[in-house]
Amino acid sequence: MTVQHTVDFGRAGFLRDPWPVYAHLRATEPVHFSEPSGCYVVTAHADVRDGLARADLAADFVLRASRLMFGRNMLDTDGEAHRTLRRLVNPFFGASAVAIHLRDVIRPVVGSVVDDLPDDGEVDFVSRVAVAVPYGVVCRLMGVPPDDAPWLYEQMRPIVRVLDYPKGELEPAHKAKQVVEEYFRTLLADRDRLPEGSIIDRLRHAGTTRSAGIGEPELLGTIMLMLVAGTETSVSAISNIMHCLLSFPDVLAEVWRDQDAIAPAVQESLRWEPPLHSVLRFAAKDLEIGGTRIGRRSPVLLSIASANRDERVFTEPERFRFGRTERGALTFGVGQHACPGMFLAEREFHTLLGVLRERFAEPEAVGGSPPGVTGHIFRRAGHIPVRLRRR
Repeated sequence: MTVQHTVDFGRAGFLRDPWPVYAHLRATEPVHFSEPSGCYVVTAHADVRDGLARADLAADFVLRASRLMFGRNMLDTDGEAHRTLRRLVNPFFGASAVAIHLRDVIRPVVGSVVDDLPDDGEVDFVSRVAVAVPYGVVCRLMGVPPDDAPWLYEQMRPIVRVLDYPKGELEPAHKAKQVVEEYFRTLLADRDRLPEGSIIDRLRHAGTTRSAGIGEPELLGTIMLMLVAGTETSVSAISNIMHCLLSFPDVLAEVWRDQDAIAPAVQESLRWEPPLHSVLRFAAKDLEIGGTRIGRRSPVLLSIASANRDERVFTEPERFRFGRTERGALTFGVGQHACPGMFLAEREFHTLLGVLRERFAEPEAVGGSPPGVTGHIFRRAGHIPVRLRRR
């Protein structure tokens, strides 16, 4: 395949099938400047991993889309400012906390979502399961009333579209932001509605502690960021896991036959079709990546998806290989900005598949094959119609 001068990451063909483009770039130009996107894109595993961890590729940049939407927040800060915000939420994602969440939150939410599915019929797996489970889990952990979760999902759509590429329109996103911010201001002020010990309750207490160094803008930005980060990537991951299983019937049959097959199937799905395709950073100074000079303040797009299919790390990377032994997938990132909720997310995915296989026969793709996965930053199928038959 030839790449014409520069890659346009917003083209429909690329959004449907980026993999040949990434393979060509890894082989010929692993650090590529995309004129339509106005950024450098990094595709080789070693360079992406290094870029995720190095301090001179900064997340903190005033023109970043997430900064424009949320203000200063955990995603868009570096150094001590980032560590201060991260320390507030880390206790919710350690091993002991996740064990409690698994018992008190994940299993009840998954059970409720699966109970609401028809005994025998067609459903859209994305809207009925992939959306419902992450929003149910995250809203309960944050202290949001469960009945408000569907409303919040709809309110966040314009905001999420601005964070994606190509970007959505700013005006509806700003209107949605005002609505959601006011919702959380009200929740923060209502002690009776906000469960003690929830994530928002902990952040509220930190916001009243001067030594924490955060005010209302950082508080609201962190809350909204956690809502997006804790749900959108999981919605995409759950959708992509089911897409992979339906695309590879032998793996689906193995998962439905053997509980122990769930973990390796999830692991390979997250490598093969990661929910977060790329991560944006900015050069804090003149620097070099893979032999390419990059000027200060230049945007740098680190392609997790391409790194996860690098032939220098993975044998036959374009094949979905159940039981793959190689490690090194960068799906959850590395370094100080690695996803703090990765263990919670994996428990969520494993629990969901476990409950589905206990209660239903193997799902069948309506029409014989699942719809294609598309998108760039958040990448998934918009709908996955499946037929379910309760055991």
